[in-house]
Amino acid sequence: MTYLLKCAKYLTLAALIGGCQSANRASGPVDKPPIFYEDINWVSLMVQLPLVDEDGDKQPDGISVRVMLLRPNEPKFVAGKGTMIFHLMRREKLPDGTLDDKEIYKWTLVPDDFVKSVVRQGFGIVCHQMVLYWKNLHPHGTGIYLRAEFIRTDQKVLQSRIVPISVSVAD
Repeated sequence: MTYLLKCAKYLTLAALIGGCQSANRASGPVDKPPIFYEDINWVSLMVQLPLVDEDGDKQPDGISVRVMLLRPNEPKFVAGKGTMIFHLMRREKLPDGTLDDKEIYKWTLVPDDFVKSVVRQGFGIVCHQMVLYWKNLHPHGTGIYLRAEFIRTDQKVLQSRIVPISVSVAD
């Protein structure tokens, strides 16, 4: 089985069997100190729906996300040491048919903040979990995407796949 198929299998298993539970700030840290690895080689980004609406005005204020990391020859998700950057983008199709991604918001978690986001979920699954608020920005409609970019301590950059987010605003 190829490495990517193994990764997909573990990700599906994590999501279906016990996976990370509902992302919220009430989730606590791991029960025992995790080991933070620097040799991460795969990043997966998952979004938790519905979007966060802190003030009840039916305008999304942010999104709960989960980052799952793998390292070489490790069958389970691990905690990572490095910088995590999230890019909120709007994708548009240009007249020539090519796609153009324009960043509309960016969050950067330095290593000290990123390590604080580690939680242990059902079946001992380790992931980084947080809420990303987009402050006064009100993205809406289709063509909104989120991507995670993990920068290891050796400065190697790993990117997740882009995840589409449908942001609708109630009337």
